[in-house]
Amino acid sequence: MKQGKTEKAVFAKLASQKVEKVELSSVSEVKSLTSKVEQDTKSLEKIMSSVKGLAGELRMLGKQFRGTYDFTKEKEKELASNLETSQSADQLDAAINDLERKMGELGVSSSNVDEIQEGLKAVSKYENLFGEALDELGALNAVLRDNR
Repeated sequence: MKQGKTEKAVFAKLASQKVEKVELSSVSEVKSLTSKVEQDTKSLEKIMSSVKGLAGELRMLGKQFRGTYDFTKEKEKELASNLETSQSADQLDAAINDLERKMGELGVSSSNVDEIQEGLKAVSKYENLFGEALDELGALNAVLRDNR
């Protein structure tokens, strides 16, 4: 079938409109994507401004933590060892009880003996500190266990 001038003109016009539509939609898509990339860039810049240097800070904090952890572990062992081996308060308490018993057998009051009173104060002070030390040892053990 042969096309006439009018048909050719109509098809030519339609073809040029398709090209314009394709060109307009492509330009619109590029413009939209450019805007999106610019927004993404701003978001990334904002995040980067808060992230830069965090790895170095975390590394430094990790070293500080490691030093504190090791120091704490050392002190925890020292405290545990001291609590396990310290028997002087028990020995003093036994000696006071023995002295009070002997003085009681002689009919002498031990309440007037300064050494006994000082010894009782020393035992009492140590026992209070011993209780605090046990609590602290428990806390240290828990923290060390949780941060291995």
